[in-house]
Order: sequence, then C-alpha cells, then structure tokens
Amino acid sequence: MTKRLDPIAAMLGIFMSAILPLAVSAQPEDVPDVQPEPPSAVRTFAVGAAGAVRGNGVLPEAHGWVLVTDRSARKPVGDAEPDAHKGALLIHLPPRQAGTHGGTPGIGRRSRFFAVQPIGIAAAGRRVFVLAENTPDDEGNQRYIVRSIDARPTPVEGMWHDLPAGRMESLPPLKALADAIGFAATDTGPAVLLRQDGELSLAEFTESEWQTSPISKQLANSLGPDPVLLSTPDDLAIVGRVTLIADRARTDAPGANPLAWQVHKVKIPAGGRPVGIFGSSVIAWLPSVGEDPAIIAICSDDGTETIGLPALGGNVLDIGITVIPDISGRLSLLTSEREPDSQIIKYRLVEVSLSTGSILYTGTMKPVTAVTAAEFKTLAAAMVVMMVVSLMVVLRPVPGENEIIVPEGCALATPGRRFVATILDVAVCAMIVSRFSGVPVGDILTAKVLLAPDQSWITLPALIGVGLVYSTLSETILSATLGKLIVGCRVARAQSKPGEPKGLGFFRSLLRNSVKWILPPAASLALLEPTGRHRGDLLAGAVVVVRAEPTEQNPQG
Repeated sequence: MTKRLDPIAAMLGIFMSAILPLAVSAQPEDVPDVQPEPPSAVRTFAVGAAGAVRGNGVLPEAHGWVLVTDRSARKPVGDAEPDAHKGALLIHLPPRQAGTHGGTPGIGRRSRFFAVQPIGIAAAGRRVFVLAENTPDDEGNQRYIVRSIDARPTPVEGMWHDLPAGRMESLPPLKALADAIGFAATDTGPAVLLRQDGELSLAEFTESEWQTSPISKQLANSLGPDPVLLSTPDDLAIVGRVTLIADRARTDAPGANPLAWQVHKVKIPAGGRPVGIFGSSVIAWLPSVGEDPAIIAICSDDGTETIGLPALGGNVLDIGITVIPDISGRLSLLTSEREPDSQIIKYRLVEVSLSTGSILYTGTMKPVTAVTAAEFKTLAAAMVVMMVVSLMVVLRPVPGENEIIVPEGCALATPGRRFVATILDVAVCAMIVSRFSGVPVGDILTAKVLLAPDQSWITLPALIGVGLVYSTLSETILSATLGKLIVGCRVARAQSKPGEPKGLGFFRSLLRNSVKWILPPAASLALLEPTGRHRGDLLAGAVVVVRAEPTEQNPQG
C-alpha cells in the first residue's frame, strides 16, 4: 500500500502546483453587492480622476485612474440612515499603445479599496496620489493625508500591478486651516488647491515638505466660486467654471518669473464641468438633460468642438471621467451600474478619441487578468478530469508489470536519456504549433501563455494533440521519434521470451502515447518506478531500449 500511496502523493503535488497559480490569477468580473439600493443621482468627482503620461524614449506611456464610490453598504440598523457612500474603489486604466506594455481598449483593473472615501486622486507618470482628510489638530488645522502607489508592469504584456504591494507610501501630512477644493500632480509631486474665507492658495509637495503660496485676490475673484485644479503638459492650471483659465508654465527665460500664472479666456459651455486638459484645450463634460445625450466639449482659444457620447444606462450609480493625454488624446468615462433586479454592480467604460471624436470602446470594463473566470473554470475542470483519470490508470494493476524480458542485444534506456528525448520531442511539437499559431516557442515551452490576457493558452491543448499524433505515427513507422533517434533510443514490444526487437504497431503506440501526452501526471511517475517505465509502457506492453554494448571475451589460455 505504501508503494501505491507514494505515486499518488506525487500526482497530488503536481496537480496543486499547476492549478494554484491559475486560481490566483483568475479574478471575478463582477462585484457582488449586499443590499440593493435605488439609483441615485449621477455625479462626478471634482478631483476623482486623473490621467498621466510617462515618457519612455519611444512612445508616451499613458495611464488613467478613476475613483468610483463603492455601493456595498449593508442594510441600516433600526432607524439609521444607510451609508450609501461608505467606501470607494480605485481603478487603474493601463496604457493602450503597443510598445508601452499596452493592452487593448476597454481594459481596467481594480487597484485599491478604501473603507472611507478619499477627497480625490491625482496622477503623474506611473504614480497616483490619494488625498484624504484626517482629524483636525488642537490648533484647528486640518490634517490632509497623501499616500501614493506606483503602477509597475508585470512580465505579461498588458498586465500591471501596484508597488508597494498591499500598502501605500505616505507623504508628510499637509496642515492647513483652509479647505481642500482641488488636487493635481506634476513630475515634482502633488499639489492641493486650498480656500479659506474666499482666498485661494496652492500647497505643493517638493522634495520632503509642503510649501504654500497665495494666489492673488484678483485672480481668485476672476476664477469664480468653484475653480478646478488640473494638470497640464507643462505644469498646473486653475480653470474657472465659465470663461477663465490660468496656466502656470515653468520657464527658464532670463528675467521671467518661473512660476507665473498666465491668464487667458476659454469659452466653456454653460453647465460644463472641466475634467482635464489636452494640449492647450480644456476638456469639459456636459451631463445629459432629459432625453439629450451627454457631450464632451473641447474648448480652446479658437472655439469649442463637441463630441456626442453613447446614452448611459438608467441604473447608473456613479460616473468617473478622466482625460488621458496619450498621442491622440483619450477621454475615458467609467460608470458603475446596477444590473436590473440584481445585486450585481458592473463597471462600463466609454473611451473617446479627442483628436478624431470617434468612439474607441464602449461596453463592460474588461478585467486585466491572465485568464478569465470562465477560462479558469474550463482549465480547472480539465485538470480535475485529468487527475481522476490518472489516478485510475495508476491504481489499475497491470499483470506482469514487474516481469520484463528485454529484446536481444538491447538494454533498458535510463530515465535521464528518456527525459532528454521527451524534451526534444516537446520542442519539436512546440515549433510546429508556433508555426501555425504565431505564438513564440518560448512562451509555449515555459507555459507563459497561461498568463497571457488573450487566447494564447489554447496552444497548450494544441501542443498535446500534435504531440500525440506525431509520436504515434513516428513510433509506428520508425519505432522512434526524432528525440529518441537523437539520443539513441527506440521503442519495442516487451517480449515473453528472448528474441529480436519487434515494433509496437499502431494501436499499442496510440495507447502508450495517449497516457504520455494526455495524462502527463501518470507518465511523470516513471521517475519513481525502478524500471523507468511509465503507465503507458505497462499498458501497451512496451519498453524503451538502447543498443547494448557487446562484452569482450577474454581468450582462454
């Protein structure tokens, strides 16, 4: 019994090592909600979305971040009001362009969950900053907490993760008597727009501390009651809701103020909300009114252009909008919507080109995972079936499995030689599959295709099919595959009495290779067998042999 349990334990280890990485990488596409709530009014965040570009010497690497309210509040207890805005989700929209570790339109990943909704977010390059409010100190100062994380590429094209993992880095807190009304970031760090008693000031984090500078009363009065702080390609801008924009472009010109505000007028349509800057234009969002669809306004000194958006669903809970300044300019509008008569919340994404006005993508946000939930279920089911069948094959006794008569002039091939032959045969089959699929050979041999966000994983079943046909035909015709010929092996029929080696024939070869290629856990146990034969050899009555070296006879004296 102990001899039987050792192979079974080894097979369980093989199965768990194969299935656990897939379980970690597969993510659910929907977020279940606990208690249904009636749809609330659509709203946007003044500083709840950010887009940023990081230059890499080839193409600009454009990232987007959106903060959406989490609607997973439980039922209220007694007469308590439900906490409809209890938390928030931070969603990362990775680059789309090939050559910048980019993916495809419509992808997005859930980066962080916040139990308490932050004030807003800002982004610069690969880094996103999160602004939250803390308890005031004894002097009445608000303590604004700023934390950050970086998006870093994984070895799989189009997939990103956060650094540091599982936590966020903290900056020194910003202490101020004023209220934070705007949040943005540049390459030098985050900036907070503050207001107290109608006066504006700008706090910026440089190197290791916060520095606050006032904004003139004349400029503050001109901007109006609800100015918006935005990032520009050069630095920062404060945009008034109606007609005014104040750019701050850094300059090294002799005698010029390096941080001067340059004021000019840009006509923003009534009801428009500035959400970003692309080039020298202000991008504003005009929500739908009645049956009129929402539109995007591109406002510049030369006038205003508008882009119509697809109609939003009737169950929209929240909207997050960000302008991502890649090469052509992209506006991403993310909505959280509750499915009708359901507790499921889905996130839908609309992506618009600001250069051409065309809709780049509209539909459910696609998770950035190595395999989807459906693919994971398929692979897991296939592995379970393979495990069960392998156990049945291993536990099935084979009459005379320990009685081997090797053909004359031959010896059993060592496990090392057989392993090398198998590696060579797998490489040959991988080259065939790569030739027809276009997937690199290295990605197939290393099983990297399991982590690819496309359908490349199908090459692994194709590899098994090609290997089965190739090995069966080769061993039927030549009694060896290319790998076995290279290392000097051949397959022969195990005989009941000494004699010349005989070929297996088609059906025995098919049985042997079916176990080898379709049930690799059962075949891999050959390494634990004293004779080096796997279950396919035993069931087919086959042996893998090499030519034995003739022994020299000493002459009789």
